[in-house]
Amino acid sequence: LQRDIQDMGRDISARNVHACLSSRSKVALLWDRGTYIHRQHVKVPFDLIHEIEVDAIGRLKSGLPLLSVNGLFQEYQIQLQQHGVPTDRALYSCLKISSNPELAYTRFPYITCEDEGFKPPTVSSILEDFVREHEKGVTTAEIEQYLVSDLGVSEQLKHNYIYGTPNIIQVDTGLHMHVDHLRVDSAGLRSVRDYLDEFLSTAETVSVDKIFDDKQVTCRLLGISTPVMLYSLLQTFYGDRYELPRYPVIARTDCTGEIGVIAQIVGYLREAKAPCSIGQLCSHFVDGLGFKENSVYGARYNADIVQYARGVIVHKDALEWTPAKQECIERIASMHLHEQRLLGRPYGLIERLLESNQLPSTPSCAPWTQVLLGDLLCHGGKFQIIGTQRNAFVEIPNDDGIKDLQDLVHVILERRFGGAANLEELENYLRDGGILRRALKPSMLGDGSRVIIDGNTVLLADLKY
Repeated sequence: LQRDIQDMGRDISARNVHACLSSRSKVALLWDRGTYIHRQHVKVPFDLIHEIEVDAIGRLKSGLPLLSVNGLFQEYQIQLQQHGVPTDRALYSCLKISSNPELAYTRFPYITCEDEGFKPPTVSSILEDFVREHEKGVTTAEIEQYLVSDLGVSEQLKHNYIYGTPNIIQVDTGLHMHVDHLRVDSAGLRSVRDYLDEFLSTAETVSVDKIFDDKQVTCRLLGISTPVMLYSLLQTFYGDRYELPRYPVIARTDCTGEIGVIAQIVGYLREAKAPCSIGQLCSHFVDGLGFKENSVYGARYNADIVQYARGVIVHKDALEWTPAKQECIERIASMHLHEQRLLGRPYGLIERLLESNQLPSTPSCAPWTQVLLGDLLCHGGKFQIIGTQRNAFVEIPNDDGIKDLQDLVHVILERRFGGAANLEELENYLRDGGILRRALKPSMLGDGSRVIIDGNTVLLADLKY
């Protein structure tokens, strides 16, 4: 079709042809990859399509947030092809023609329940939530089952999501955890990062196995138990700093020429002069410009970018942020911590800082949020947020030697519980105190050198031995 139009003397791109045909989807039906057919040449098997619609609605109402038409096509493939519907794209077009009011068709190949004002989720966000729900980790096989069997994602794409979705850490071969359930963050990885920078200053590539072996003590202290886990963490926190194409290769960014994507995203955020959602950035850079989705997520870890809310980031320039304002919130935080110490409490709460009338002003487009205040406070490197509520914080360094959750729990056990506490009682205390969202897991206590969980008891490690 593009060639035919060009033969008529008109210059048109394949993208424009696709856009034109897509805007006339009631007449020009997408029938296969890059192939359209006129509506008058299609006899839609409505009885079979209605049966598939009922099936899709049932699955979505049972709790699935989204379905890929690929899975439906695989299940009904024989009947569909017998009725002249040869591909999943053809099925998607037939479903759109049938236009069941309970279903919404956002973009091929996905289907969701119709809900006015509801923004459809992405497969990446759904998968991230799925892994986050499994605090002890989830196997590759379980993720594949969820993606392919439940959501209907194609076999060809499953690995893209498993290994390309942000915040999902491969902790070992065939085992994944969400970064929320690990005590490792970008600050903790700095010494590994610095060593890797030094190594790559004289070599273009290096194996993560060597980095893990050379920094094994540091990795073990951080709770990084395998080179696979280190590689996955580097992908999550430093995907903009190195080329990490596949385990175990780490390369300088100047090796492949893929330079500057993060800089463009950061520039876009600066020009926006307001908070931007990850979805908005994906729409511009992934859908519009063809960049990788990981690049958008990687931009969150740029020094000039801060988290504004869940799934929303903002450039510091949009906040009119200055060193004086940074000093102001740090001063407020220090005063709050001093008051807490007088009360015998070894940490402060971000939510209390929000109550201060001395907070510096922000533009009307970005009023203060707890997430924003916490992220900005930690950006100066003088404070550290601890715990899964992202609310409790300490000054670094501090008189109690608190650097992580294990250290904080150690101080609380020692001062309030006499060195040992019932697990459920301690969890309730930590939740009420703004530290934990849910349960306290051994993996959250790092190497267990100071605090251990023994059955239903949490105690100082010294008392165990």
